[in-house]
Amino acid sequence: MSKGAVAILLVICVLLSTVGGFVGSMLYTKSKLSGVGISTNGAMVVNKVEIDEQTAEKLSDKPTSQIADEVADTVVEITTEVMSTNSFYGQYISQGAGSGVIISSDGYIVTNNHVIDGASSITVTLRDKTSYPAQLVGKDSIVDVALLKIDAKDLKAANFGDSDVLKVGDKAVAIGNPLGQLGGTVTDGI
Repeated sequence: MSKGAVAILLVICVLLSTVGGFVGSMLYTKSKLSGVGISTNGAMVVNKVEIDEQTAEKLSDKPTSQIADEVADTVVEITTEVMSTNSFYGQYISQGAGSGVIISSDGYIVTNNHVIDGASSITVTLRDKTSYPAQLVGKDSIVDVALLKIDAKDLKAANFGDSDVLKVGDKAVAIGNPLGQLGGTVTDGI
């Protein structure tokens, strides 16, 4: 696998930390997402995604700013509202935020379960600041992964690489929405 493919994989992995656990995880869904099916035991099975190795290889030797610009459209900001009740405050709404990655051009997004856990509403904001209400398709709290769907088409979807070829010291570029205030933040490292 090329260095570029590894760099793209690292971007995705750093953002979601457990996206590797997504493949074969037990998300329940009724979606008709291409490449996704439901096994006989009700677990979601994601088929292997083929990547364009030449495109990925071209990314590896580019400056971080250029890599970020080329993949930033696949990263989304996620904001949530959670309705809570307690004896002191009564009923109130709290907000949460995080990041997600577009995995299909028709609006499927993977994020962490802890980002959307307990949410009464979920909003996804694209890089161009367009916002969409999102539906929770499925989640798995054990591997901390959730699948969302927005009503959008022709989105730029992320390319996935092979985590088996990652090595300690490979370049990593992370794009995300830390603290719900810093959407599009970029950092790099190894």
